[in-house]
Amino acid sequence: MRILKFGLVVLIIHFTLICFAQNSNCINSLFNANKSFEVGDFAGTINQLQPCLKNGFTADEKFDVYRLMALSYFYLNKGDSLDYFIKAMLGKKPEYLLFPNIGENEEFLKKVNSYEVIPYFFIAIGAGMNVSRVNLIQKYSPTTSSAYYESNFGVQYGGSILYNPIKNLSCMVGLQYSQVAYRHVIDTIADATQQYREQLNYINIPLGVRYTYPRFKIKPFVEAGYEFSFLQDAIVVLQSNSTVVPTKQPNLLTDNRKAYRNATNNSYTFGGGLMYPLGPGNLFIDVKYKLAQHSLVPADKRYADIAFVFDKQYVDDDFKLDDVQIMAGFQLPLLYRVSRK
Repeated sequence: MRILKFGLVVLIIHFTLICFAQNSNCINSLFNANKSFEVGDFAGTINQLQPCLKNGFTADEKFDVYRLMALSYFYLNKGDSLDYFIKAMLGKKPEYLLFPNIGENEEFLKKVNSYEVIPYFFIAIGAGMNVSRVNLIQKYSPTTSSAYYESNFGVQYGGSILYNPIKNLSCMVGLQYSQVAYRHVIDTIADATQQYREQLNYINIPLGVRYTYPRFKIKPFVEAGYEFSFLQDAIVVLQSNSTVVPTKQPNLLTDNRKAYRNATNNSYTFGGGLMYPLGPGNLFIDVKYKLAQHSLVPADKRYADIAFVFDKQYVDDDFKLDDVQIMAGFQLPLLYRVSRK
């Protein structure tokens, strides 16, 4: 057993020394390659950089290495290798297409400009507001008094990742927190006017596809998808104002009605927006309509809290809760695909 442990230690030391020796040899290779390049020794430039390409350079150095390799193959007129290193170079620094090095060879730049850099993997963060819309299916109120629903404002924020399988078409998945609210006003019930406000807090997982029109600086896009929404809380404030004694203090009740709501409120989504380029990414504004697929109140829970029903004279109607979202945020590309135009 001791011999085995000793053998493993020797192997670890051996490979550590090999890696250290390789890195030591690569420390000055970029400097020496630049010297060779300056005197027109393009083959020498390649020979000095080639052994260290895999592990010998830092992330910051790799653009300079790929550029030197591309220029050397350009002057040696070796097309296949030139193609590889132009793609590697632009993959490390896409903005080189817009801001090349001062004094760069014009013919080399023409070659570089025959390529395009297309971002294909993004992250996005955003925040905004929403306004609800009650889609009433059937009334269950114990009174024949007039009643109506009012839209309320809410907020949402979150992030998403986007992948472009083809240019301008994105597949999206996200994670979002949202608050959606509505108000139900009943004019007269048990000698009182009721104002029932409910705020529903959800964790959402939106899925979708987006197509971006590329011809303009401010790029419009359209999108559609499906959103899974998981209920966290359903906070109710029920206010009753006496119609007999108007000066009487309102009766207030605050309750969490999560147990009497559907656990999910999944929706179809569709909408669009605009993107404006800023720095390495894009500012965006997005307007989306969420069309709920389920009733907010399960049929078997409508009368489950019988004490609440009799005490407050309030029965949940059957309805779906849609909403319109407006979000603003920033989208940042992380990975790029380089190809010939």
